[in-house]
Amino acid sequence: MRLSRRFFLESRLKRNIDIGVLFSTTGPYALLGEASRLGVLKAVEQINADDALDVRFTPIARDPGGEIDAYPLLCEDILR
Repeated sequence: MRLSRRFFLESRLKRNIDIGVLFSTTGPYALLGEASRLGVLKAVEQINADDALDVRFTPIARDPGGEIDAYPLLCEDILR
């Protein structure tokens, strides 16, 4: 019995990978940050919808609000 490619692809388990998304969507960089965040989320959506890939991304989003001191703390939070 020959299994179809579709059956094979649907039966594979996808490996989940968390990815950090660190853009200021509030504060002085809100316009640029929001556009960038939406671009990343769209790319993640397209990758996750591709059955040929055995990976699934889960975005972990944080907003430093344009505050320079918030970036390292939020990076640490994402990595936990």
